[in-house]
Amino acid sequence: MWISPYNSICPIELRFGSEMSMSSRNFSKQTSQGWEEADLQGPGTQKLFDTMAEKQVKMGTTLDLLWLANIGLEAALDDNDRLYIPQKALRAQRALGKKVKAGVEWDIHTGFPPGNGKAALEKQKDACRILHDKGGIIVGGTDCCGIAYPPPGFALLREAELLSDAIGPMAALKAITTAAASALRKQDELGSIAPGRYADILVLDQDPSEDVRNLRSLERVYRGGVEYDPKAILEAYPSRDPAELQIPLAH
Repeated sequence: MWISPYNSICPIELRFGSEMSMSSRNFSKQTSQGWEEADLQGPGTQKLFDTMAEKQVKMGTTLDLLWLANIGLEAALDDNDRLYIPQKALRAQRALGKKVKAGVEWDIHTGFPPGNGKAALEKQKDACRILHDKGGIIVGGTDCCGIAYPPPGFALLREAELLSDAIGPMAALKAITTAAASALRKQDELGSIAPGRYADILVLDQDPSEDVRNLRSLERVYRGGVEYDPKAILEAYPSRDPAELQIPLAH
């Protein structure tokens, strides 16, 4: 979502062109500004969303890219999800951290000043809400490993939280299950529980349709009908020592 509808709704002077790409130094700054200044009620944007809804064009979201902006640096530094950032991502973060002279936040630094982007995130949630209200299809997804934090797996939980803010908990759950399966053209195999489909099931202690954060109340996972203990999986994961989360990067 960060990029797909961007050129159609942002101010013309902030659009992608020959001098602006994802590898450009100003990519994050410019696209954040473009989202902040986007006119979601303008005729061009409304026509775009009307057409997407009419044609049932699916819009994938990557709201979690701005999770750090959503909760702020202080809360992010207290987030235990940091323990599960993959080693490969941490190696990249060390290199980035030295360039931007990051401190204790080096492992979650995006290269863009931490905390910036809140206004852009709110505009993106508004865009999700508008398309959803028009009958469009929202597909929850993440830029897995595109950034280190939130880490893979946990990023989808954060995506669900942000989607719930925009379109409600039940719609958010559909966005990461049935809508996602449809986007992959796997709706007859994945995304819902029915005879003949893969037996991929989450067993929760609390109801996520009331609060998507209840996805964290995971008791058992069934993958292809095989039972797994999520606590055992996390214990076996090469996570970091919690004390490491308070150690700043040496320059």
